[in-house]
Amino acid sequence: MARSKGDGGLYKDSNGLWTAVVELPQGLDEKRRRKVIRRKSKKAALDQLNELKKSVAVYGDVPTTGYTVKEWTAYWLDKVIAKNATPGTYRNYEKNIRNYIDPLLGRQKLSKLTPRHVRDFHARMAELPVDKDLREKHEREWVGDYKKLGIGTMRNTHSTLAKVLDAAINDGHALVNAAKLSGAPKVGEVATEAVALSVPEIKRLLAYIATHPMGAMWATYLLTGLRRGEVLGIEADRIDFEKNLLDASWQLQSFKKEHVDKAKEDYEVRPLGGNFYLTRPKSSSGWRILPLVEPLRSVLKLHMQDRGEGLIFTRKAGTPCAPDAIGREWHTLLGDAKIPLGSTLHGARHTVIDLLYDAGIEEAIIQQIVGHSKADMTRSYKTRSNPEQARKALEALNTIINK
Repeated sequence: MARSKGDGGLYKDSNGLWTAVVELPQGLDEKRRRKVIRRKSKKAALDQLNELKKSVAVYGDVPTTGYTVKEWTAYWLDKVIAKNATPGTYRNYEKNIRNYIDPLLGRQKLSKLTPRHVRDFHARMAELPVDKDLREKHEREWVGDYKKLGIGTMRNTHSTLAKVLDAAINDGHALVNAAKLSGAPKVGEVATEAVALSVPEIKRLLAYIATHPMGAMWATYLLTGLRRGEVLGIEADRIDFEKNLLDASWQLQSFKKEHVDKAKEDYEVRPLGGNFYLTRPKSSSGWRILPLVEPLRSVLKLHMQDRGEGLIFTRKAGTPCAPDAIGREWHTLLGDAKIPLGSTLHGARHTVIDLLYDAGIEEAIIQQIVGHSKADMTRSYKTRSNPEQARKALEALNTIINK
């Protein structure tokens, strides 16, 4: 009769060593797995056998040297994350694994991964080119002043690795989380990007976009602190010019259908055609209604004219604006407006936050405006009950810009 998980045996092999064997759960390839330990004395082997059986009883498995990091990440994405994450989260994990974790750590045995391996991983990532085509070439071709990965990408990938290893521990395939023990990459380890614009730069940019075909969209970024997808996802019927309110409770994102199919069951998503979807922000704090103040109110009213439904920011053909493309067009916009390059589109959000702090606005009100979830819950509830404070905060922001 076949042994079941946790069963064990003890025997003396042909070399005279006492051998303890414990049956383990099937592997990722559904093949039989066993843990084998050899000791010179029978007592030592028996003690080890009992420890192994206890570990299997408690944790369901024990680490073996069988799985590589690449084998485990494939299983983790398909069996652990699929149907338990949003399309954006799944896409982020899959991209980090495909681009960085598997190529740099994939051959490493999962049970033997150490903090030193992870620190070496950070060091190698810090030298990788941003350009994917260049990254796929041999390192000797990475010459000149090529752009390297930023700290944000490194930290994001590190976070993915830590989650991968947490799951490996839970399933008994690793004893420690080497990513957590090594710590995340520090800001000083790689060059950081300048993200915020100065007030003079904002004024110059606002003046430039006054006659720009997409000027209303760029003004919305600069005057609200909304995220990229939140601006692109604004629909005409969610702007109330009578009450001067802007509903920012949905965001435009671009996903492959396979990522949407793997999303958790309760994920709210509205297909718009092609790879475009309207989704809810990642946390309920992002479901917010902002006051619509001048000059943005007039800018949007002129832009929309009589439009009563659908996305308000689209291409000429009426199709949605791809979020990644808008990010690239931001850099073109800065260059055309003679503003030093370096600030990302997300930097416009940082600029709004900085200016709100400079205007003396309470942190809780800033949290309400920008949709952050990491703040004291009492303050969060307080700000939601007082939209007039948010209105005054945005008016103060525009006062600073228009001085």
